[in-house]
Amino acid sequence: MASAGERIVLLTGASGFLGPYIATAAIEAGWRVRAALRKPAANIGADAVFVGAIGSRTDWTAALAGVDAVVHLAARVHRPRAVQRVERDAYVEVNTEGALCLARAAAVAGVRHFVFMSSIFVNGLATDGRAAFNEMDLPAPGSVYGETKAAAEVGLRAIVTQSAMACTVIRPPMIYGRHAKGSFRALVRAISAGLPLPFAAVRNRRAFVAAENVASFVAWRLAGGAHGFETFIVADDEQLSTAELSRHVARTLGRRAMLFPFPTTMLRAALRIAGLSDLADSTLGSLEVDTGKARAAGWRPAVTMEEGLARALRPER
Repeated sequence: MASAGERIVLLTGASGFLGPYIATAAIEAGWRVRAALRKPAANIGADAVFVGAIGSRTDWTAALAGVDAVVHLAARVHRPRAVQRVERDAYVEVNTEGALCLARAAAVAGVRHFVFMSSIFVNGLATDGRAAFNEMDLPAPGSVYGETKAAAEVGLRAIVTQSAMACTVIRPPMIYGRHAKGSFRALVRAISAGLPLPFAAVRNRRAFVAAENVASFVAWRLAGGAHGFETFIVADDEQLSTAELSRHVARTLGRRAMLFPFPTTMLRAALRIAGLSDLADSTLGSLEVDTGKARAAGWRPAVTMEEGLARALRPER
């Protein structure tokens, strides 16, 4: 039971990679965090309520009792595009229908603010030959994951127009931090092992965001007076090539990046032949973003990339 004047935020995805960052930032900002979990999880640093699988039929009644705000992180995560196509129905059920089921229930329960973690992949997969992505771009998702996030955004906008609930949509690029998975973990492991990487000649530009910066933005939005439906692209100030990122990671690890030049067109072709088109896109293509809207609204990143990498890669105590 919440005490008088206590603000409660319901957090989904609390046991995932990003969840603890969001929970910590919210608690430090004075919120009581209630974690909606699919199954029991240890060390989530929050009160817990079990809701089972997230989808179109999830019962959110008990979880939403007394809740002022919702931060919805839970999703079927980004995987190789070939896998996404096979699992399309599951992606739709969780990422679109699950998000909208929660939002409808939240609006009925009188929740004031719904924060939805979307993805820059709603904008598209790459910015090669075009300007940086911004919030005014027409959605152009190139994957099932991006499509289901885009569809959720459309549904959320409709819910907001028919209720008193505000909604903040966040579209981050690749999020890095302690226990991050995917391409960031693969890069760290390769550099830690001293493996030679063919990125010395790569001149792309890619956006990244520290988990601390995503968390700081969420806490900042929860503290403000949100109204209506708003979308924000959130990222670090630094946008780097794959070669530059590799050197940053190596320097943070106290190692030397073993990079060698290899023709980019040949490398891309080789990766595609090997069935690694996603890896080719994420390491060789550009994905730049414009964070001007978030900055104009008053938000600034909590940490620099150097600080974020240091926190992500320092040895566990």
